[in-house]
Amino acid sequence: MSRSPCTFRSQTDFSNDSQLPWPGAVQSRKNHLAPRLWIREEVNSPNPKIKIDQKNGTKMNKNVHIISKVFITSALFSLAVIPAPGPASADNPENLRRQAGEVSDGPIEGMRFAYIPAGSFVMGSPEDEKGRLNRAANYEGPQHDVTVSSFEMMTTEVTQGMWRAVMGKTVVEQRDKANPEWALHGVGDSYPIYYVSRFEAEEFAAAINRLDPGKGYRLPTEAEWEYACRAGTTTRFFWGDDLDNSETREYGWIGLMKESTSYPVGQKKPNGWGLYDMLGNVFEWASDWLAPYSSEAATNPVGPATGSVGVIRGGDWYHDDQTARSAARGNSFPQNARYTSGLRLVRSSG
Repeated sequence: MSRSPCTFRSQTDFSNDSQLPWPGAVQSRKNHLAPRLWIREEVNSPNPKIKIDQKNGTKMNKNVHIISKVFITSALFSLAVIPAPGPASADNPENLRRQAGEVSDGPIEGMRFAYIPAGSFVMGSPEDEKGRLNRAANYEGPQHDVTVSSFEMMTTEVTQGMWRAVMGKTVVEQRDKANPEWALHGVGDSYPIYYVSRFEAEEFAAAINRLDPGKGYRLPTEAEWEYACRAGTTTRFFWGDDLDNSETREYGWIGLMKESTSYPVGQKKPNGWGLYDMLGNVFEWASDWLAPYSSEAATNPVGPATGSVGVIRGGDWYHDDQTARSAARGNSFPQNARYTSGLRLVRSSG
């Protein structure tokens, strides 16, 4: 599949056992220049990490619903198109005036949310992507079109400080509940919480909803997570294909087995929508049950209604870049509270 509905380049070429399931893979692929539709809008960036440029007469793929914003990521130097809310975002007219990455506060200290605009993307990885793990049929493919409504996502993973403030437990207590003989891998309020099961992650979301009713705090769906991670890109990582992994350390805590620790959140460069540590540091629980992909286009997919194995996304500090690609899928039993399992929440954008 060679569709590239959300990015393109300019003429100057800006260019298990079931207990240990850490798969992943996405193929390297160039961005494509496609015909039709013109962009004539100047946009101010809500994020100082993103350089905004006005490009009158820039062409884009006609498959994208409506285009309202263009940004250039300083790392990739590749033009990316952020789709304005399409059919799936008819929920709230106010969202039409919001900018991707616009940040608002959450109900507890340090918890912030970035606005993720509605749009469509190609989910999954091509078969020849470097690092793709083919553990089972349809694990990361076939690639398929997905449309997602707007939502807001935490800019960082849930920290140990946030967890203690809401759940009343430290990472040491989380570890002791899982297995007191296991090691600790980073302790401090600014470190991500880990040794968290999916059930506990859902309890955290429920507790936040009691603190701040009506906002719909929850775990992201797998489609929402990948859409937000990509932030309009189609490459292996949100910063590019990076086939030699020369830029990995700029964007994520990945493949650091010897250091044997997680790291404080928000220290690496964010993606184009202002999200930090989407790849690396700790895995993040999604709300889906693990299931093969379908080739059919989908709108706001949520996965099967029941299952026995959950989905984790984003890779971690321990494993290499194979698990920390935008399309990489991990899995774990929902009762497992592993040394690299954490979370980040999403909430309604309306």
